[in-house]
Amino acid sequence: MKRRVCAVLIAGLTFIWSVAATAQSTTKIPRLCFIEFDQGSSDVTRPFFNALATLGYIDGKTIVIDHQFAEGRNERYSELARACVQRQSDVIVVRTTPAALAAKAATGMVPIVMVSLGDPVGTGLVDSLARPGGNITGTTFVAPAVAAKRLALLKETVPRISKVLMLSYPVDPIDSGQIMAVARTAQTLGVTIDVREVRKQADIAVAFDGAIAARCEAMLVPSALFFVSHRAEVLERSTRQKWPGVFSTREFAEDGGLLYFSGQREQLYARAATLVDRILKGAAPASLPVEQPTKYDLIVNLKAAKALGITVPLSILARADEVIE
Repeated sequence: MKRRVCAVLIAGLTFIWSVAATAQSTTKIPRLCFIEFDQGSSDVTRPFFNALATLGYIDGKTIVIDHQFAEGRNERYSELARACVQRQSDVIVVRTTPAALAAKAATGMVPIVMVSLGDPVGTGLVDSLARPGGNITGTTFVAPAVAAKRLALLKETVPRISKVLMLSYPVDPIDSGQIMAVARTAQTLGVTIDVREVRKQADIAVAFDGAIAARCEAMLVPSALFFVSHRAEVLERSTRQKWPGVFSTREFAEDGGLLYFSGQREQLYARAATLVDRILKGAAPASLPVEQPTKYDLIVNLKAAKALGITVPLSILARADEVIE
């Protein structure tokens, strides 16, 4: 009798272990497809992946992360977006507006999370920030308003300037909104904006030559990952002219630019990771409002100011979140 009971118990336990093992082996690990501009700017995304890890998503263990690089070519985004869909991704993450538009065109079903995009409403990605609709949500730093604020900060820092070169990257749909916002602010500040289009690296030299001939005195670099990838040349040329500049990413200030101002990147990237987590746990993107920054970062590079012969006003220094000396 005892032997029979033991045999039944062993058989039962074996069945339970078998079921558990089968369930564990068939549990689907979520797949995230991350579309990026190029590998050179991928370090910027570290706060996003750090936040994912904090939430328990470890690549190769609790999630599979596919990195798709456009190699600086916007025309590749459609191909990469289709590849993400074909790989049966559970969520697609994008970091540029052209990538987001390509992903939206590729699928109306797979959730798409934007990481710190410039103007998702103005570019038609979502219906509104509060009610995005469709399969897209994410975070935005509100590019047009931030670009206008950059010009105001530059004028406050260097009151003498009257003509400012604004580089333009018309390949990115957020470009026109930034130009219009800066132009409106320029009128109130008594500043002339000289907009120079750049579509490829060779255009940078042409833009600067034109701005020099037009007697520009300073420069503003809008939000576009293209300029981040080519910041060494942009900074070298502006430094050669002794032009004070205000820039769109902290890397510019760290590498020698005078001012940086934007929504706090770490906050926006971490919040995007949280939205990914909520989606993977069942939330619909349409029900998750697009989040805006609650904090903005201002960085002042005093080494650059000294090299330019500029005394940064106390009003600017008092508001700076970081000062590079």
